[in-house]
Amino acid sequence: LLLLFTVGLAMLLRRQLSIVQAITTGVRTGVVSLLLTVPLDSLLWRRPIWPEFEVWWFNTVDNRSSEWGTQKWHWYFSKALPKGML
Repeated sequence: LLLLFTVGLAMLLRRQLSIVQAITTGVRTGVVSLLLTVPLDSLLWRRPIWPEFEVWWFNTVDNRSSEWGTQKWHWYFSKALPKGML
């Protein structure tokens, strides 16, 4: 998704893609990905589940993200993002 976002942003900046086309493509992609992943994850977890939402709820609403450990502020830029971009 990070690569798609980067390519989409470049296409917007070069005016190869309009904002309406970008939004339409983003919404379609989001709907298709949910239609594919939610049933599969629900089957594997044996209950209705949308894992990305569960993670967001756990980290932000329940404010329990520190249960997974904490890092200094620069760790995300110096370690996590570079590994995620590989």
